[in-house]
Amino acid sequence: MADHGSMQCHIDMLGKEGIGSLSANMNPHSGGFASLVWPYTLPKRLALIAYIVEGLFIIDDVGMSEVEQQSRVYGNGCAKDSTRKSGKRREQVVSKMKRSVLEMDKKLGRKVIRELNDWKQAEEAMSFEAKMHTSLDEYLADRMHDIGWGAVVALARFGAALELTDDQEAAVAPVSQPLYELTILHNDYFSFDKEYVDKEYVEKEYVEKGYVDKEYVEKEYVEKEYVEKEYVEKEYVEKCQDSHGAKVANNANAVALYTRCHSMSVEEAKAAVKAQCAELEDRYRASKHLFLQQQGADVSSSVVAWLDMLEAMVAGNLLWSISAPRYDLSAENPYPEYYRLRRDEGVHFFADCNESDEIISTTCQDPFERRLEITTFYNTSIILSYVVGAWTTYGCFRIPGQ
Repeated sequence: MADHGSMQCHIDMLGKEGIGSLSANMNPHSGGFASLVWPYTLPKRLALIAYIVEGLFIIDDVGMSEVEQQSRVYGNGCAKDSTRKSGKRREQVVSKMKRSVLEMDKKLGRKVIRELNDWKQAEEAMSFEAKMHTSLDEYLADRMHDIGWGAVVALARFGAALELTDDQEAAVAPVSQPLYELTILHNDYFSFDKEYVDKEYVEKEYVEKGYVDKEYVEKEYVEKEYVEKEYVEKEYVEKCQDSHGAKVANNANAVALYTRCHSMSVEEAKAAVKAQCAELEDRYRASKHLFLQQQGADVSSSVVAWLDMLEAMVAGNLLWSISAPRYDLSAENPYPEYYRLRRDEGVHFFADCNESDEIISTTCQDPFERRLEITTFYNTSIILSYVVGAWTTYGCFRIPGQ
């Protein structure tokens, strides 16, 4: 059901002619972002959560011109046109998101809308301030807002219909902080390669490995009218340079921060981020243990539930990020195949967000209702098993290879 919601928003934003022009929520290897990161979501709310997340990914990409970046490797010639058209659809889709969350849960829906508005404002400010950060702590404090963590939290609680009092929020905030920062570093670690547009790096990572040929890279990255050579050099190459002479995009990313502020190579910076992730996990475990010990029998069941949800969110995000096509330019875009398979099964996708007030069609809902309940329970069980089982062995939030 989550994938249906993602696919419908994908169409609403980009049109059916733009299916596969970028990769967002879907991950055929481990499951979609929404179902993995929010496994406690009530079944009736899952499609809406996935729809919203898909839209946020697309809006984020269009703003960063990543539609064009990804389409070069996927070879989708309609990306430029889809990007232009998606701008006209965007306001309608966002309006539908807001209307739908309010209809489903007015109180928690208002919080979702407020956090989404705050996120976009923070992201716009961050794009101008990224180069000014000189320490990881300073960067993380700003990045918390830029990455939309408040929206992530609001969506989690909306999905699970969970509320905390102001006192509970204040009590659990210091305990939760390491997980917030850990999620940021996971995101930066896995998204960095997609954001890193250095020609030498592209040739090393994608040409020599046989993903694309050198001529294709040069043609698609430079010669197309929507990617001016001067723009590429100005925006992605000239802004930052690491100690080994490699050019790094000056973006809001912890890996880029380490290369710039600590004279590290990209590989060294990634290792530093991984080490910081391990430190944050250890800090969270110690903080949680002390908190529960101090609270004793008085600890609120809502607070315990929220900590469980947070752990599942971090683990789910890590699992998704490891194999997400969104972060791997060599991966096949899963959207065209998913659309073809579901269409052949008789599933109807709306042509745009104005065709119906519903998030997904009844052809998506009815035949898969029982499967939805099973899948939601299955996803929750898998993630919780991962959290509990791996926690004591090697650290369930550790990036592989550490």
